[in-house]
Amino acid sequence: MIKKIQIESSLFILLLLSIFFSNKVDVLVFNFFTQLDHKNESIYLKEFFVGITDLGDSLWYFLIFVLIFLISYLMKISNFLSLKKYSYIKKFSFFSFSYLLLVGFITQIIKHLIGRPRPNHAQMDSGVEFNFLTTEAAFHSFPSGHSATIISVTIIASLAIPNLKYFFYFCGFLIAFSRVVVEAHFLTDILGGLLVAIM
Repeated sequence: MIKKIQIESSLFILLLLSIFFSNKVDVLVFNFFTQLDHKNESIYLKEFFVGITDLGDSLWYFLIFVLIFLISYLMKISNFLSLKKYSYIKKFSFFSFSYLLLVGFITQIIKHLIGRPRPNHAQMDSGVEFNFLTTEAAFHSFPSGHSATIISVTIIASLAIPNLKYFFYFCGFLIAFSRVVVEAHFLTDILGGLLVAIM
């Protein structure tokens, strides 16, 4: 377990160092998806990603976990649910809510510390200028909060229903990647969010 966290922490540090020294890969990927806007055959692909990107908003999942807990509690006091099942659902909802809250908190701290500009505020030609310790949302690109959220939810869903884990992984990565396609984040921001969620 500790070795795994050390590997992921090392990857995160390498990723962080890479955004300070170069943004060439990020700019290449960003330019590719910017050009999709100008191609008629790609408009439906872009619309698809615009449609799914909000599924990475953590508010949805906080509400879902609170509802799961409340419904299970009501079912328990109405004797529709055994104490054992209620106890499991209660632990699951508290774990999920806490995990999502912790991932969101860590993501926000890193965003505020790093101050990386979002793609629409970045100077692509002259390299990335950081605005450390900022409260401006325009400089909260790394790591991606939507990506951290949806990967956390993917992990939670995979633990709850292991038989569907590959389906959840596919959907999670697709939603995370939508943040690049809709030009809200760079590719390294998405990878940073993914690593925060996994750690």
